[in-house]
Amino acid sequence: MSNAAVVEALSRLERLHRRLGEYTCGLPARYHLGDDVVCLPQIRLEPAEGAVRVVMSHLLPFGGAGAFHEIEIGVRLTVTPAGHEGVLFAGIALDPPDDALAGGGTVSHEWAAAGADVLDTLETAAVELCARADPFGFLAGREWSGA
Repeated sequence: MSNAAVVEALSRLERLHRRLGEYTCGLPARYHLGDDVVCLPQIRLEPAEGAVRVVMSHLLPFGGAGAFHEIEIGVRLTVTPAGHEGVLFAGIALDPPDDALAGGGTVSHEWAAAGADVLDTLETAAVELCARADPFGFLAGREWSGA
C-alpha cells in the first residue's frame, strides 16, 4: 500500500469517525439520558498479527442510582501489506439488564467489509446507521441491507 493510499484511508476513516461521533454524541439529548452524560471519543492502535488495527469510537456512558449503561459506536480498520479490512460496530450494554432490549443486557451489531471498496462499504453502513431515529431498535433486530 503506497503512502498516498494510507493517507487517503486514514483521512476517510477520520471523516467516518467524525460522522459517527456527531450521531453518538447527539443521543443524550434525543433520549433524555441526562445533562451530565459526556460523549468520550477514543482512538486506539492495536497490534494484530502482521497488521495494525486502528479503532476509532465514541463511548457514551450513562445511568443513575445503581445503573451503569453504555453505548459505543465506532469503526475498526485493519491494515495489512495485502490490503485492509474494516468493521463498523455499534453496541449497547445495560447494567442491570433491560428485558425490553432483545438480548437483555448487551446488544451489538457489526458490519464487516474487505477488499478495495472497504471504506465505501463502511461509509454506506454509517450513513444508514446515522439516518436511524432509533438506534436501539436497529441494533436489537435489524440486519443491514448491504450485508
